Amino acid sequence: MTDISHADSPKYIRQDITLKTGATSSQYFTVVQLIEEYDPKGWILTINGNEDGFWGIAAILTLEGRDRLKPVLEKLEYLDRMQDPVMVGYGPEWTGPDTDERWPDGSVKLFD
Repeated sequence: MTDISHADSPKYIRQDITLKTGATSSQYFTVVQLIEEYDPKGWILTINGNEDGFWGIAAILTLEGRDRLKPVLEKLEYLDRMQDPVMVGYGPEWTGPDTDERWPDGSVKLFD
């Protein structure tokens, strides 16, 4: 039997995007803008950086959005890699073993 309880909900994944050492704030903002443009239902979880520049973005993306976004990001000279995604579940209805907290917009809060 097919589970149709989430038929209208997009499936989300956690995607870690690593930039090369020394990436600038404008390069980081370009990645953020591309995520917003190619996956408007996705969102940024965290941004990591140090004195050498920004080096990582963790995002929650829809599967469809990631498929559109990946070839665009891979053309950027300052992208190091997109790690294999970790499946996290379905949109705002999903709760999993990591947490049952939610952001104000109703989306699942996966990590602190």
